[in-house]
Amino acid sequence: MPVVTFAGNAGSYARDIARSVADALRLDYVDQALLVEAARRLGVSVERVEEIDERTLTLGERLSHMLSTVLERSAGIGSVDPMIGTANLEAMLARTYEDHADAADATISDQSYVNALRAILAEIATRGNVVIVGRGGNILLRDWPGAFHVSVTAPREARIKRMVERTGIDEAQATQRVDTGDRGRASYYHKLLHTEHDEPNAYHLSLNCALMSDDAIVKTVLAALPLAS
Repeated sequence: MPVVTFAGNAGSYARDIARSVADALRLDYVDQALLVEAARRLGVSVERVEEIDERTLTLGERLSHMLSTVLERSAGIGSVDPMIGTANLEAMLARTYEDHADAADATISDQSYVNALRAILAEIATRGNVVIVGRGGNILLRDWPGAFHVSVTAPREARIKRMVERTGIDEAQATQRVDTGDRGRASYYHKLLHTEHDEPNAYHLSLNCALMSDDAIVKTVLAALPLAS
């Protein structure tokens, strides 16, 4: 049951590559947007889980059930801040890298956030057959048996050019987005995970999207996965 994490600098479009890998292997694909949506649907989806065979549920509904399981289990053993209940979970998961860099949350501490996120990712990894994008999954699941960690990166100028080509925005806007994203991601890894986002030893593969096409990166990941110990 493979567990693959992807990380990528702003403008690398690691999400697109990760989704292609998930599609090729017929794995679930989980990113921040899907986790936030699962938290938003938490109450409704948990009720539906109780009524319907889990095999017929959507991925979002299954994720909602997982989030509920994490909250209930963590409350029982005290491993997650009790302030992180259903009401605060959506806001917590919606935090961007820049949110963590720019301001502290008055309700949920950084350590509480990390503890909750680690528990959520571990629950997702337990089910297996999943590609997880971002949120420091390579660090939070670094000791997870069989997990495979991929980084997609490129020099700053190449990523700016890539963003201009893919979005149609001008170079100034792309530069701002890339620089803001890079600062936020670096701060997130340093402040919350106590490491550097570009630490090479944190990944099985680090691939340069300025030197390889998306298709070539996908093929490289697919070829490398069976070879990982």
